[in-house]
Amino acid sequence: MFCQNCGKQIPEGSTFCTECGASLVATVQPMQFSTPPIAAKPKKKKTALWIILGIVALIIIIAIATGGDDKGNTKDEATPVVTETADVKETDNNTVAPQQTSGADANNNTVDLTMGQKNALQKAKDYLSMTAFSHDGLVSQLEYEGYSHDEAVYGADNCGADWSEQAAAKATSYLDMTAFSRDGLIEQLEYEGFTHEQAVYGAEANGY
Repeated sequence: MFCQNCGKQIPEGSTFCTECGASLVATVQPMQFSTPPIAAKPKKKKTALWIILGIVALIIIIAIATGGDDKGNTKDEATPVVTETADVKETDNNTVAPQQTSGADANNNTVDLTMGQKNALQKAKDYLSMTAFSHDGLVSQLEYEGYSHDEAVYGADNCGADWSEQAAAKATSYLDMTAFSRDGLIEQLEYEGFTHEQAVYGAEANGY
């Protein structure tokens, strides 16, 4: 065996170390256990707790009974309101139907127009705001801009121009640049695409 104090080997059964003299007999101290005191049962607190629980239960029962009556009254009062709402919905449906039909008719009036026709019409109005054109001259100008013949004709037909007044305005612009005889002015207007009647009107509107 070995000494736990100095670590030297000593003979078996020795009660102390021959090297350091340390005692080899372990001293065992008795273990002490403490017993906690037993608390007395609080009888008075239990009684008070039961009283409080009873009061709370009574309050809950009263609240449930009162709430049930209120809910019943609320349902009875809400019934006519639901009926009135249903009547309003039926009235709305009756009035909305004609509006939807009129909207559909309006859409049908514009669906037939292509984008090319709409743009050709706008372009025709733009040209007429800058200078005078005959019907045929405006169609040719729109075709030169890349519109198809049908689109160009649609633009000229629907631009709202008075072609006789356009002939008069065109004659004025010619006379501002140079002198023309009556027949020469009429011939020039016809060359621009105006009809004979429109060309005569244009010449007469400028003093011929």
